[in-house]
Amino acid sequence: MIQSTMAFSRKHTKNQTLESKEWRIETAYRMLLLLRTSIAVLQFRTLGVAAWEVPELSGQELEFCRPTSSWRRHTTQSGSTSRDVDGLRVPMLMGYLVRESVSSHEQRLPHPLTPLQEDRLLQRVQSFVAAFEGYVLRIRLTKYTQPSYRLLWSSILHIWVCSIAVLS
Repeated sequence: MIQSTMAFSRKHTKNQTLESKEWRIETAYRMLLLLRTSIAVLQFRTLGVAAWEVPELSGQELEFCRPTSSWRRHTTQSGSTSRDVDGLRVPMLMGYLVRESVSSHEQRLPHPLTPLQEDRLLQRVQSFVAAFEGYVLRIRLTKYTQPSYRLLWSSILHIWVCSIAVLS
């Protein structure tokens, strides 16, 4: 995703301004935070660090992803702590922020991306978030009785999530 963003936006010489560079940095930063918060969700039971508490998350992104009382209003998970359940939402919120950054190219780039390029970037973000919602959450919420199975699945998920980021 980051490579495509850089390639698409640096193609035109008009997009070498400071504002263009800031857009590329912000978009790449948010993409990396999406991956980092996804990994933090997987590591929560092991490390006890919620996705919004990772040190890389700060500023506007932290304020957007920090849990509020309205989050807990609809929580129906029994046996889970609120920190555990709240952490599951952070990567989906980061996905929204990445989409917001990608969509802001028309205002921030002197020569905006073509609709096809924008659509390709948004599809890649959507495929990552959909994979997180579908597979990672399903496996993450599954209770395993033996620690070895939990370690095995955790290792497989880390490899899988990182390969999605590399292949995107």
